[in-house]
Amino acid sequence: MVLNPDPNHGLIERVDQETIGERFERDQAAFLPLPNGEYEACEKRVARVISMSLVRYRANDYSVPTEYGHRDVLVKGYVHEVVIVCGSQGGERSPRAWPCQLPKEVVGP
Repeated sequence: MVLNPDPNHGLIERVDQETIGERFERDQAAFLPLPNGEYEACEKRVARVISMSLVRYRANDYSVPTEYGHRDVLVKGYVHEVVIVCGSQGGERSPRAWPCQLPKEVVGP
């Protein structure tokens, strides 16, 4: 194997003299506008409530009210808590149990 003695071999020479800030201003015109409303920084999954009023999310079981039984619910996994929403009813909040812990049941308030 022969190494090329030229250290600039294969590099592309810049022909424009714009600064990064100037390039950013030019590129910013092509950006899409930000969406209206708030962004929920969570993972959303649909899950089914089992007969024991439990919902499984990320290897942990979370308890829900019995009226949620045998229904599909929306599970929102935030960093610090899990919110379980059934239809238009308010969400049931439970502290987050991380997957690195052994699977366990989390009994809600």
